[in-house]
Amino acid sequence: MKPAAYYIKERPHRKRNPRPGLILVILLGVAALAAMAAMVYSGQMQALLPGGLGQVGQPDRPGAGLDANAEEGQKMKGQENAEDQREQGAPDARGADENIPSEPAVLYAFPQPVAFVEGGKTYHDELVDLRLVIPGIQTDMLYATADNFTGQILYPLDLCLLQKGTAEKLKKAQEIVTADGYQLLVTDAYRPFSVQLKMFELVGNSAYLANPHRSPSNHNRGAAVDVTLLDSEGNPLEMPSAIDTFDATAHRAYNPGPGQPPRSQAAKENMDYLTKVMVECGFTTIKSEWWHYDDKDAKTYPATDRDFLSIPMKTIDQD
Repeated sequence: MKPAAYYIKERPHRKRNPRPGLILVILLGVAALAAMAAMVYSGQMQALLPGGLGQVGQPDRPGAGLDANAEEGQKMKGQENAEDQREQGAPDARGADENIPSEPAVLYAFPQPVAFVEGGKTYHDELVDLRLVIPGIQTDMLYATADNFTGQILYPLDLCLLQKGTAEKLKKAQEIVTADGYQLLVTDAYRPFSVQLKMFELVGNSAYLANPHRSPSNHNRGAAVDVTLLDSEGNPLEMPSAIDTFDATAHRAYNPGPGQPPRSQAAKENMDYLTKVMVECGFTTIKSEWWHYDDKDAKTYPATDRDFLSIPMKTIDQD
């Protein structure tokens, strides 16, 4: 069951009677695409490509429209040069037809910004890839792996997304802790609403997970973050408990009962330091989880159920 108020509403597709002219255009377009596909298969497409157009899925490259015979000649010449180099004692020389391995490209998420009106209020959804806002930020997205309290992979991609305004607040926090010799480690950020439903079914305790049948989590808005501290070399600092520990040891005001260990002074000081920085930068806390911080402006953003696999991914210049 998906409460409609918690989701970005796509513009409804109104049913219209098809126009004869439109049908003819569509049929002609399909026929043209089929003809082009047949030409590609038969090796004739290259002659139709204008100079400068590269192969599908590759960036534009100069000379991509070279005549097929000239390109074959260049290829044969490259092979001959490579053979000459091997004969002259260069065994590692590669021919023009050999694939040279390269480093995998770094992909960044670019969710489409949207806005909609719900209950007379306009919501703006501006999720961004946190790595683009805070270069070098450390992340360990627990729900993108099976190493979490559910034992299941809940995110199909390792994406760390936040609302742009929330990410800017976290950037200020990162700058403060970095100046003090620490780093932030983000373990969860935007969480699709469907994942919230699944997690709540497993935990069933609204003290630790927002009950999605009543109201969404601020994670579903992209306006909450689970975060801890690392030292300057990337080693985790001592904290009250492991993240996603659903018992009293994770509470901010921990009072050990009979047989329970006391909280160490180092864990308390580290938690208090992180809290001070995050609150100073515009976040609020909750009582039951020391690692969870809400953007104080969280309710200005809509709760959504973004499909990670449908979010555009692309590389950016690394210069």
